[in-house]
Amino acid sequence: MGQASTRHAIVDPYGSPFEGFVFPHPLRQRPGTYPFDPGSGAPAVVPRLLRVLGELRRPVPTDRKRGAPASGTGHRVQPFRPAQRARASRTRLAIRARRAVAGCAPRSLIVGLTRSEQMSRIRGKNTLPERRLRCLLWARGFRYRLHKRGLPGRPDLVFSKHRTVVFVDGCFWHGCPEHYVRPRSRGGFWARKLRENVARDCRQSKTLTTLGWYVVRLWEHEVLAAPAKALAQVEAVLTKQRPRRPTAWRVMKTQPLDSSGSWEQRTLVSLLSPDRKRLVKYRRQTRKW
Repeated sequence: MGQASTRHAIVDPYGSPFEGFVFPHPLRQRPGTYPFDPGSGAPAVVPRLLRVLGELRRPVPTDRKRGAPASGTGHRVQPFRPAQRARASRTRLAIRARRAVAGCAPRSLIVGLTRSEQMSRIRGKNTLPERRLRCLLWARGFRYRLHKRGLPGRPDLVFSKHRTVVFVDGCFWHGCPEHYVRPRSRGGFWARKLRENVARDCRQSKTLTTLGWYVVRLWEHEVLAAPAKALAQVEAVLTKQRPRRPTAWRVMKTQPLDSSGSWEQRTLVSLLSPDRKRLVKYRRQTRKW
């Protein structure tokens, strides 16, 4: 067996197609190419990061003549471990490497998502409550269309055969009387947003009813907390056992009653009759269902 070469085989923790290729040692690069190089103004890589990277890029003995693995090593990069243990080990080393990088990075480089970025990731359709309700209805044998064009509001579920549409409304965006939470910042913007959403819901429901559609509106907490009850409500409508439509109240406006904002006065409007209003005193809370 020839003498082991000084080149190293990369063991990629992410399972890329370059696993097993031979490249120069990563720490023998030109200055200024490391992620946290002293010359770039950022702190140098801590010793434990170097130690972890050294374990990730462990050398494999090779024959000098043909560059093949040494005798008895086979064709695997880590011949002395089973495949599952090798993958688990690489995963643990990769996690340690990420933690080491995060530990030596400047605080200015570790930033979370801004409020705008968080809001942009909220879906307008195909949400978790919608998908769960679809699975339940599909298992019961009901077929439907999704977000059908040409109908006001593009309902989440459209049952053309039964002339029924179903909306799954978010508790925050549509003013749920039980789970709506008034934001403490940018009060004017969110108050206007809530009024517009509730007014649009009332307008869409009234237009659909005028066109001959039966409108079913479910809160997301009804689908997530009691899916069987929500399914029974939709199924009763589809099987012509249409119950009397309840008075659907929605939060239209909130007004703080104290300096801390713990208590607030809410103005509720009826979804079917927007002229009907009532005032309730409510304690602000962020509990979920």
